[in-house]
Amino acid sequence: MLKQIMKYLYTLVIFVSLITSSCYQEEEKKYEKNLYNIKFSKTPLKYGVAFNWDVCKISTFVEYIITKSIESTPALTKLADLKSSDVYARIKSRDSTKVLDTSTIENSYYRLYINFGHGLIASDELYVDFLNFSLAGQGLHNYLVDYVNGNLYLFYTNQTIEAVDLANMKTKAIKLNQTYNFSYSPSLGYGRFGKTEVYIPYGDKIILLDGDNLEVKDTFDEGTKGATIFNTVTDIFSNIYYTESYGATSAVLSKYIASTGKIIRLGDVKPTSNVIRVTKDGKYVLVGSINHSAIVSLYTLNNNGMMISNISSQYNIVISSNLSFTTANLSSLIISGNSTLYDNLVSQKVLSNVVPAYFSSSFSTDDKFIYIVESTQKLVYKIENRNPYNKFAIYQTRLTPQYFFVYNNEGYSISKLENQNTGVSKLYLEKLKL
Repeated sequence: MLKQIMKYLYTLVIFVSLITSSCYQEEEKKYEKNLYNIKFSKTPLKYGVAFNWDVCKISTFVEYIITKSIESTPALTKLADLKSSDVYARIKSRDSTKVLDTSTIENSYYRLYINFGHGLIASDELYVDFLNFSLAGQGLHNYLVDYVNGNLYLFYTNQTIEAVDLANMKTKAIKLNQTYNFSYSPSLGYGRFGKTEVYIPYGDKIILLDGDNLEVKDTFDEGTKGATIFNTVTDIFSNIYYTESYGATSAVLSKYIASTGKIIRLGDVKPTSNVIRVTKDGKYVLVGSINHSAIVSLYTLNNNGMMISNISSQYNIVISSNLSFTTANLSSLIISGNSTLYDNLVSQKVLSNVVPAYFSSSFSTDDKFIYIVESTQKLVYKIENRNPYNKFAIYQTRLTPQYFFVYNNEGYSISKLENQNTGVSKLYLEKLKL
């Protein structure tokens, strides 16, 4: 009797095993044919992204696996083929159907896998644009915003120039190992058919680069032989303003008129006056000395481009670098390197009293607002450009902001990310929704 019972139980076990194995094989074949549809979705967040999916109903569920890669990858069916470096998260709980990513910088591809014990089931791949773009340089001498054709030109401390398409957040052109002195500021203008040109001082010449490919397009040296040309600036009419020095005793502020090809000498300046700024309409021209605090001169021009007044600051004004101070677009306002706002070279407000940890600033295109970068808290403040300079809006950045501008109603921050292990910094262009 006992032998019969044991024989019966043995037969039952074998039968159940065969059925289970057959079910597993059928289930595996069904999943391999991708008959199980995974709904994997993303929800953009202000500082990241959230992923959601439906609860897995498979009886042999083991875990959810979320992969992340900066390159698109094919869907896999075997766990052994999955690279550990691509795994962003592994979730063992069947009921946990959400994961956040608020730390990723690079734009990435994500995919959800269900590990059901005998293989993987893959979702469709999702692409997430984190609105960050990795720039080519680590340190910045200067940058120019092309508000007409939507480009950003960056001049790095390693003698590299990069042109970035702002709309598509991608590099248009890059030139390495340039011989130009990036301590002197370049400028932008527009040639035939409205094509962007980049003007760079080089000895006694001004080099004209094609704005699309950064190739040398032409050289301007008319009337400048033997001089040292410092910074160049332009107005909206592509007129070029520059200071040219003739040794240690004399220097001249000059203007090249693009429409006629003529040069106007606006006046004598100090040989150390190697900084120049101009408003968009060409009405105000600021001349000063870089790398130290000094007297600054402000020229006012009439509609014909002729000088009608020239005033000097009563006290020294700090202009420590081309990036540390800014001028308004349509008025005589300037912001010095120590965050002081001036009107007609008269102090109006210390902006670091408005925004502590002030780092840099810029004006809105209509000069009604001032954007102030506060890098310690990763914030950009928008304040009214009038007394009492109330805070109008605050924007949070994901990276450490250095410089900020607005183009086409979108904010852009040239930001820094420092590697905590190596101490090496990397620059990114970060787009902000205003």
